[in-house]
Amino acid sequence: MTHTRTDDDLTQQELRAAADAERDQDIEANREQLLAKLGATQTALAQTRWHLAQLRGNELYDTDFAEGPDGQDIDQLLDDARRLIQGAAGIALRVIGR
Repeated sequence: MTHTRTDDDLTQQELRAAADAERDQDIEANREQLLAKLGATQTALAQTRWHLAQLRGNELYDTDFAEGPDGQDIDQLLDDARRLIQGAAGIALRVIGR
């Protein structure tokens, strides 16, 4: 007994194709969001380091951040975070093919 295509078979194929297309769209949207959030994180880290530098600088010289190791520790941790996020963004771009 051979199986011939029926309207039900075509409908199932169309449903699978539509589901695959929706999945592809969801993947693309999430990839875009991943790249956007990584970029926003890089920007936020740069801005955060700028504000910390202002607090530690001669003009404001906030002693809580300028004196002792805490301000330097925060700066180092922010720089480490920047490098990690930059690495993650580079890998994501490579995976996505951009």
